[in-house]
Amino acid sequence: MTEDRESRDRPSGDSGPDSGRRPDDRGQRPDDRGQRRGGFRRRRPMPVSPFRDNRVDGVEIDLTIDYKNVELLRRCLNQAAKILPRRMTTLNAKRQRRLAKELKRARYLALIPYVNKGNR
Repeated sequence: MTEDRESRDRPSGDSGPDSGRRPDDRGQRPDDRGQRRGGFRRRRPMPVSPFRDNRVDGVEIDLTIDYKNVELLRRCLNQAAKILPRRMTTLNAKRQRRLAKELKRARYLALIPYVNKGNR
């Protein structure tokens, strides 16, 4: 019974194989405590924007977002005919929403395909 009383009086961290560790140590080496562990972060290459260059094969194209501007709209689709995300088109949110709206309008009028059947 005296052993039970002693075990209750002793803090729970003082028994067992971890009795030599301090509670704030948490398994880190002493030289790592309080410092951020940095690693090599690889920078993503800048995407090639369809709006950056207005010349395709020496022919100038109009860069206004419009459903009739099929050449520009095709450059904003991937191989599966899906709309490219903002990080690929490098557009702001307002222009990306307009681009999506005009792409959907051009699809409805059958100017561009809904899906690319060649990639199955």
